[in-house]
Amino acid sequence: MFILKLPRPLAGLITGSLATLLTACATAPHVAEPPRAPLAPADLRTPSPSAQATPLGEPAAVSPAQATPVVWRSDRPLRYTVRKGDTLWDISARFLRDPWRWPEVWHANPQVRNPHRIYPGDILEVAVINGQTMLQPVEPPLPAHRLSPEVRREPLEEAIPALPYERIAPFLTETAPVDIKALKKAPYLLGPVNAEQLIMGVGDRVYIRGTDAPAGTSFQVVGNHGVALKNPDTGKPLGNQVEVLGMIRLIQSGDPAEAVITQSRREMRAENRLLPAPEALITPDLLPRAPGQPISGRILLLSNAISQTGQYQSVTLGLGSREGLEIGHVLTIYRSGIRIPDPVRGGKVDLPEEPIGEVLVFRVFEGFSQALIVRSTRSISVGDRVANPP
Repeated sequence: MFILKLPRPLAGLITGSLATLLTACATAPHVAEPPRAPLAPADLRTPSPSAQATPLGEPAAVSPAQATPVVWRSDRPLRYTVRKGDTLWDISARFLRDPWRWPEVWHANPQVRNPHRIYPGDILEVAVINGQTMLQPVEPPLPAHRLSPEVRREPLEEAIPALPYERIAPFLTETAPVDIKALKKAPYLLGPVNAEQLIMGVGDRVYIRGTDAPAGTSFQVVGNHGVALKNPDTGKPLGNQVEVLGMIRLIQSGDPAEAVITQSRREMRAENRLLPAPEALITPDLLPRAPGQPISGRILLLSNAISQTGQYQSVTLGLGSREGLEIGHVLTIYRSGIRIPDPVRGGKVDLPEEPIGEVLVFRVFEGFSQALIVRSTRSISVGDRVANPP
């Protein structure tokens, strides 16, 4: 396509500048910033800008958890030019200790047509406005030579992504909520078409029973037993979760029906149950933020780990929509339950809770949720508490 190449001042007004700046999770450089270290790099992309971001230029609602002063990084740049490959979170992490607090320091340019996107080449500057330190877009200086409109064939630049999507994508279909009674009645794998096989994987043809679905229908292959999730403090049931082993697609209906394995995360065996394939899971363009009300719960399960895990791994939280948890909420992880012996008085002493990381919630169900560990200073364990950022 043909694009009219305009001087940068005009182009800046057309393409827009920063707005959901600093809204999501990606590559933040490792520079020590007491009392907490900045988030480590993440290289993620967002498939769809579907979330509703707080319009920049309007006052952002400040939750009780955000009543404390914003902490600017001591090594922040005074001016930064957005580059290809940047993400909104890593840019915010260059300026702020807590990147999700960007709405409190953003001063939008009212002339920008789309304040919710920033593009490579946009310039951001720290300025004092009405006595407050703010971050605002600025126009680049006018070129010294005379410019005139001209036509060139160039690809359109895309706005930089908000969320490190590739790090979350593998976890979107890792587990699924399940009704245990319904699971016992669900269709199941009968076995491979090649009777000599014991374990099945991508590309293998298999027989299934228990469904009259037509050819072309897809199913999730799941483990035979769901995991009952309970509140570790009260014992209250929170729901059930099952591991997703892969996907199959029916190629011939009947009893037994024939299918082909299209995705595989784990080995599949006869008797593995089948659940209807979910609608396409697209994580919205997250707006990381602290919850607007006090929230406290515990880590129930670890992804791909038995006792401990760390940064960029998924965890299941004993909190859900009924507690007010939402996609995009950022929670601090607190290490608790540590007891050490007292060498003088004897006995043992319970140590105070200590913040050891942060999680970003990306899937929410009624009684539980999944979150990505975006920062950790120590290993994360089942039972660690998650709550509003300090």
